[in-house]
Amino acid sequence: MATATLYAGINFEGPIVPFKLLAKQKISLGAKNVFALIAAFRRNGRRCFAKTTWFAEQLGISESSARNYIRSLIETGLIRKDDQGCYHVEWEALGLQKEDNNSDEKEKFCAGDRKICGIYNNINTEPKRHPSPSPVPAVPPAPVARDASSFRDVKAEEAFTQVWAAYPRPPRFVSREKAWREFRRLWKQGTLPKLEVILAAIKLNREQNPAWSPSNEGGRYIPNLETWLSGRRWADDFAGAPITSPRPSAEEIARAEQVAAIQKHTEEWGNVSPTQIKEFQELEGRLGLKDKSKRSQAFGLYRFLKARGVSLHPEMGSDLLTFLKNVSWNHTIA
Repeated sequence: MATATLYAGINFEGPIVPFKLLAKQKISLGAKNVFALIAAFRRNGRRCFAKTTWFAEQLGISESSARNYIRSLIETGLIRKDDQGCYHVEWEALGLQKEDNNSDEKEKFCAGDRKICGIYNNINTEPKRHPSPSPVPAVPPAPVARDASSFRDVKAEEAFTQVWAAYPRPPRFVSREKAWREFRRLWKQGTLPKLEVILAAIKLNREQNPAWSPSNEGGRYIPNLETWLSGRRWADDFAGAPITSPRPSAEEIARAEQVAAIQKHTEEWGNVSPTQIKEFQELEGRLGLKDKSKRSQAFGLYRFLKARGVSLHPEMGSDLLTFLKNVSWNHTIA
């Protein structure tokens, strides 16, 4: 950190905000403070692996605000973050000539006119000159220890950025911070599927889910992302396969089960005509069948009578099985 003297005997240390260098940059004061913190690491020969929580604590702001400030600095090209999570200042973006990695970035940042940094090292006097001490061999700084979890956080945030960009926005306020917290919680638990699965599920819903259509009341039925994640909605049947036709109704499902049951119980009668099955179902629908377990018996009587060319008139009985028995009895007597 830089040290400055304002009055005799009063010194302080801390990051220096280069207001003049940043004057042409369209960034907020908070972003400038974050830039100063990162630059302070580099001026002291250290690498900045700080987490978002650290920036938030240093500046007394929320993690969400710190994350937004960092993002704005990256978008404007003032800093970059490498694949190891280390922040680097892009001096060329400020009109400063790039130097090798062994150069003193503190001098590059604040040499010459100290007004660039918005502060004088000494307001009243020129810097005191002292005889140079004997040169001491430079000792490379010790590598900064990194928390292993920071690697996971970086990967999680990169994945979440893609999910957030792909997910549609409902016509109401949505909190990116809430969605991020839920995503990170599931990420740490290891319960999230592959990123490709989540993105594919979102794409499929956007294309084929009527509830997600903007034409359906402006998309008001689109769940918030954190709700969609906590409910594991990527695993819904809808998200698992493309929709090619409307889902069958309960009546259609019951009818299909009924046909399957009739076919199973009438295998001994040989091949069953679909026309006979349909007519039998219509008779059952009109007359009813009190004892469903006797459907096979009723169907056998029905086929027996049809094979003999007997005309069936539903008004002749009240229950299907009773009706068929009466018709069979009358036909036998006749």
